[in-house]
Amino acid sequence: MKIIAPPLALGLLAMTASSHAATNILQEGDFIIAIQTRGSRAPAGEPPASAVDNIPTTGKYLNFGGSGSGFIIQPANANTVVQSFTWSSANDTPGRNPSTYEIYGTNSTIVSANGSRGLGESWNLITSGALADMPINTTSGVISFANGDAYNAYKVVFPTLQGGTSNLFQIGEFSLYESPDGTGSTIYTPGSDTILAIGTQAVSSYPAAEGPANVLVEGGKYLNFARRGTNPGIGGGGTGVIVTPDVGPTIVGSMILTAGNDTVGGGRTPTSYAIYGTNDAITSPEHSFGDLENWTLISEGSLVGILAHANNAESSLIEFANSEAYSSYKIVFPTIVGADGSLFELGRIQLFQIPEPGVALLSGMALLGLGIRRRR
Repeated sequence: MKIIAPPLALGLLAMTASSHAATNILQEGDFIIAIQTRGSRAPAGEPPASAVDNIPTTGKYLNFGGSGSGFIIQPANANTVVQSFTWSSANDTPGRNPSTYEIYGTNSTIVSANGSRGLGESWNLITSGALADMPINTTSGVISFANGDAYNAYKVVFPTLQGGTSNLFQIGEFSLYESPDGTGSTIYTPGSDTILAIGTQAVSSYPAAEGPANVLVEGGKYLNFARRGTNPGIGGGGTGVIVTPDVGPTIVGSMILTAGNDTVGGGRTPTSYAIYGTNDAITSPEHSFGDLENWTLISEGSLVGILAHANNAESSLIEFANSEAYSSYKIVFPTIVGADGSLFELGRIQLFQIPEPGVALLSGMALLGLGIRRRR
């Protein structure tokens, strides 16, 4: 006997076999923390190039990343052997000046991005130590160190500041010399060198009433200053969350995002996304880079034309291929609509689970059987 399922049963079978279930796995009360994947940001008028222009009394390098800020420089004069340096404090609050330093060298090609932590290369520590506290606009004496290795690029990091807890970092000048006594010209060639701002501290903070838990509920808003303390200028790109759903390991295949309820024109709204999964226990702390676990990239892409910039606008379904189950997810938004100084905000995040093949098949067979019985 030929068995024909009615159209309704076929439609329901197709729906149950769909790769996306209409159940949001994120629920209010799930473990969730804020993260920020960028480590530094320098304002346009006070870039790291100001610290290597060979003019100690003019300009300064300011970084909103605070302690752990620094720079990578690839001098036009390659293959140098540095053996001493001097540094100059800047023209603002002394507590922003560095109190310790680390100098690294590399012959690797520089692939670290501006504003990153500068970890893209293989670095050798040349020297480190303490810096004396100095008043504003003061130049240090020569600080010498032993080194016989030539490098094509250098990374200079300032792990701590005179103020201890200042949210900002500043330095007037940092001059590296090939001589052990600070004589002769510096290794820099202003205007020809490649220089990048870097930082080792994440720059995430949010108001108590608009934390990351709000992305788990309808009508909520997550606002991140993407900066330390109340200092402006860092920019909201790179903000995100790590969430561990109470439902346990799941295979997610789609999501829906909702814009926040502030800023007409959506200047704080994300324009791109990246979603990762892990089955590691979450050990990354709140406001960190969120990278202490082993993360697998599931999907990334643009949100332009998908997530409207209008307030409280809901995106269309964002689908992606995935066949792995994960217990935790990291969702990061690398770019936003506004400029670097803009804040980040987002409404709700919904993640949808792909049903296991056996569940979909059994559901489909049950519906098919129902159609057959009705046919008979």
